[in-house]
Amino acid sequence: STPEVFRTLGMSVENLPQLSKEIGLDLEGRTGGAVTLAVGMAYIFTGIPFFSHLASYFFQFVIMFEAVFILTAIDAGTRVARYLIQD
Repeated sequence: STPEVFRTLGMSVENLPQLSKEIGLDLEGRTGGAVTLAVGMAYIFTGIPFFSHLASYFFQFVIMFEAVFILTAIDAGTRVARYLIQD
């Protein structure tokens, strides 16, 4: 998961330097679903005409969307499931 271990595998990085530059963050070594999903969605949204320069805004929006909506929905769903199973 660290960049050093990745280099020992003999694989090459293709889009990471470009995405890091567009988003404005060093993405090397960042693991986990939140960053991966946000970078992927920002990459997709920047393919829309006239939005190519907004990658950093899309990245931050997706991170906030995950924190506010997705995690809240998962929390509410687990509370409902716990209530139904325990009672």
